[in-house]
Amino acid sequence: MSEVTFKRSLGNGQWDRKLKENLVIWSEADNYEEAKHEWIATGNIWWGNETQNDVPRWALSHQGYCLCGHKIFYHFEILNTENGKRECVGSDHINSYLILREIKERTGLREEEITDEMIQAWIDERIESMKCESWWERNGEEFTRKFEEIRELDLRINVNYKGTYYDPDIQQTRDRTVLRKRATDNKMASIVWRWNHPDNKRNQRDGRGYPNKQLLEDLDDFYAFIEEHRQTVLMEDADYQAKLEAVRHLRTLRVEKSRTEVIDGIMEYYGIADYREKRNGLRVVNQTYTNNFISSIETQVITGKTLTENQLKALHDIFSPPTDKQISYMESLGIEAKTKLEASFLIGQKINEGVA
Repeated sequence: MSEVTFKRSLGNGQWDRKLKENLVIWSEADNYEEAKHEWIATGNIWWGNETQNDVPRWALSHQGYCLCGHKIFYHFEILNTENGKRECVGSDHINSYLILREIKERTGLREEEITDEMIQAWIDERIESMKCESWWERNGEEFTRKFEEIRELDLRINVNYKGTYYDPDIQQTRDRTVLRKRATDNKMASIVWRWNHPDNKRNQRDGRGYPNKQLLEDLDDFYAFIEEHRQTVLMEDADYQAKLEAVRHLRTLRVEKSRTEVIDGIMEYYGIADYREKRNGLRVVNQTYTNNFISSIETQVITGKTLTENQLKALHDIFSPPTDKQISYMESLGIEAKTKLEASFLIGQKINEGVA
């Protein structure tokens, strides 16, 4: 769309002369110099590509044409304040005196205080408003449907990670997420942030009134993979729910069981069966270090704290069964062990004794 500008006054060209004549016809005055002061721009504007049913009444008599008879795209409503007649003119004929009067009456400024920049801003503001209304008429329903479907997913997917925090509900640290405000590394910025997030003072809904091209393209791209995004969020929620259930289970054990039973039950919950038997029969190279680690783990679980992934891995390394290679080697040595760590200890003993 080309920029719409205004004329300071009408000249003597064909269309200017015709507009003067028609303005006089619909005015109380019988000459143009007096008649022109009867008219005022109302601020209403219509985009000329709507359907017939959307045409405002003031543009019906010559839809698509200025009062001068010239074909137009933008229709600006003007009002005769003496007789109430409503008409429309095109962008070439939205003269400054029509706008000046509207600005004067609305702001109280004197005519000499109203600049060309104010007049141009008046035109630009109304055209942008008209574009916004027209866009919503044509695209609003589809945009709203898609946006509402992806809104919660966008808040979960289009994020950056910034530090961690402790979540008392699952008794673990979690990644802290913040909305991605700018596209980075081929990852789009949050659609919600750009469109209508209340913390974004420059969001597009409150600014331009309708989404820009980039936002629409990102919405379509995100929507195309909506099922994948849903699965990602469902998996995250399921993992979180499992951690909540784990905490509830551990709390139940602590209420109903003795200290030893609680520890054994928790260890079984973590996948270490027959924990007490393995614990009592444990033989390791660094007995002090291992015992201190196990004792700290038992204290942690009995006081209500869940184990981290690293702690669980270390615990399983201590109590997991021997590897196939260890079993084969121990058979040749005539020894047995119940855990991988114990097997390493016994094999090490035989090596030191010069047997292996």
